[in-house]
Amino acid sequence: MIFGIGTDICDIRRIQATYERQGERFVRKVLSDAEFAVWHKRSARWPQRGLRYLATRFSAKEAFSKAVGLGMRMPMTWRRCEITNLPSGQPVIVLHGELKTWFEAQGLRAHVTVTDETDYAASFVVVSMNPHAPLIIDVAGHSLTTVDRQRLAHPLVGGVILFGRNWQDRTQLTQLCRQIKAVRPDLLIAVDHEGGRVQRFRTDGFTHLPPMAALGAMALRPAKAGEAEGAATLHACNAATAAGYVLGAELRACGVDLSFTPVLDLDFGESSVIGDRSFGRDPRIVTLLAQALMHGLLQSGMGNCGKHFPGHGFVKADSHLAIPVDRRSLKAILAEDAAPYGWLSASLQAVMPAHVIYPKVDQRPAGFSARWLQAVLRHRLGFTGAIFSDDLSMAAARQIDGQAVSFTTAALAALQAGCDMVLLCNQSVENGGEPIDEAINDLSRACLQEEWAPSSASEERRLALLPRGAALEWDALMVSERYMQALSLLPG
Repeated sequence: MIFGIGTDICDIRRIQATYERQGERFVRKVLSDAEFAVWHKRSARWPQRGLRYLATRFSAKEAFSKAVGLGMRMPMTWRRCEITNLPSGQPVIVLHGELKTWFEAQGLRAHVTVTDETDYAASFVVVSMNPHAPLIIDVAGHSLTTVDRQRLAHPLVGGVILFGRNWQDRTQLTQLCRQIKAVRPDLLIAVDHEGGRVQRFRTDGFTHLPPMAALGAMALRPAKAGEAEGAATLHACNAATAAGYVLGAELRACGVDLSFTPVLDLDFGESSVIGDRSFGRDPRIVTLLAQALMHGLLQSGMGNCGKHFPGHGFVKADSHLAIPVDRRSLKAILAEDAAPYGWLSASLQAVMPAHVIYPKVDQRPAGFSARWLQAVLRHRLGFTGAIFSDDLSMAAARQIDGQAVSFTTAALAALQAGCDMVLLCNQSVENGGEPIDEAINDLSRACLQEEWAPSSASEERRLALLPRGAALEWDALMVSERYMQALSLLPG
C-alpha cells in the first residue's frame, strides 16, 4: 500500500552557491557522518564529484521528507536520513535515531531513485506501508514489560505465543491478554494447548483435556451388542467436537485467540514426541476426528492449525533436539501421512510444517521447502490458509543444507519457501530477549534490502485467524448449557 510519494529536482548551481557561502557547515547540516566521509574523499580528488554527491543527497532527502509528509518537522532531519548504496549500486535510504523509530513504528518502507544531469539532481521516493507482520514472538513473564510493549508494537511482529511460564491463574492470564491487545488489537495470541501432555494451562478451573489418542481409541472400540456399524466412530466424533469446544471456549474466555491444534500426525508407534498426541494410525480416523474437533473450535469462535505437515509420526527423532530424516517416497507419504491435509483442505485454516527432512522430496526440512509448502501443500492438496513455521529455536530448524544458521536466516528461508508467519519461541528469556531484537532488526534490514518481500496475502491470512464474535466470559461459560453438555461428552 502506498503511503506517500515525493519528488525533488535540485539545481546543482544553487547547491554550489550555498556551499561557497557556508562551506563545510552546510555540508555537515545535510550529510550524515558516513556521507560526509564519502563527500570529503570525493571532493579531495575531484571537487565537482563531491558537489554532485552533495546535490543528489540533498535532493533525495527532500523527496523523502515529502513522501513521509513531515517536511522538515521533527523527527525528520537531513542527518538522520542517509542515502547509501547496496553492493549492486542500487540506492537505499537508511534512517537513524528518532526518525528510524518513528518510521518503523508506522510500518513503512522507502524506495528511492536518484539521478544527476549537467545542472540538476533529481530524486523520486515512494514510501509504502508494510502489509505483513510475520513474526510470532514470546514474552518472559506474567505481565508485559516496557520492552515487551516496544517489541509487540513493531510492525513486523504479528503475534505472541504463550507458555506455562506466562501462567499463574485465570485472572492473571486474562489481564496479560488484555495488555497485549492494548498494544495492538490485531496481535494474534496463540498457545500450544492440545490436551493430554501438551496443555499449557491446567489449574484454576481449566479442564484437563484427554490426549487425542483417547478419542482415537474410542472410535475403534468394538461394537456393542445391537449397536449400528460405525456407531463407535460417530460417538468419538461427537466427543471430539465437545473437546474442541471446551478447549476453544476456555481459552477464549481468558483472551487467547488460537491454539495450535489439531495434531494430524499418524501414530506409527515410533515417535515419542508425537505418541498419544495423535488420534491414531489410520489417516481416515485421524481426518474424521480432526474435522470434528475443528468443528468444536469453530463453535467457540476459534480457528485451527493442523500440524505437522506432511507428517512427523514416522520418524523416531525429536525435532526439538535433532534433525529427523524420513526416507520414504513422496508417493508413500501422500498416501498416508499427508492424506488428512488434502481431505481437510476446505476446513483447515492454518498448517504448521514439520522440521523433518524427506530427502526423496527435498534436502531441506519441510518448513524451509518451497516444494513441500507450495508445490505439494498449496497446489497439489489445495490448501489456501495460513502457514506457520514451527519454532525456529528447535534444533532441527538451526541447520539448513547442512549449515548452521541464525534465527534471521531461518526466518527468511521459511518465508521465502512459503510460510506466512514464523515462530521464535522462548527467546525472551535469553539475554533479556536479545535474539528477538536481533531478529526484528535483521528482518527489517532484509526487507529494506529486498531480500524478502512482505506479502499482503500473508497478512490477510494472519488477520483471518483472529476470532470472530465475542467470547463468553468465564463465569457465564461455566453455567452455559452447551459447555456443560460438552464436558459430559469427554472421555474419562
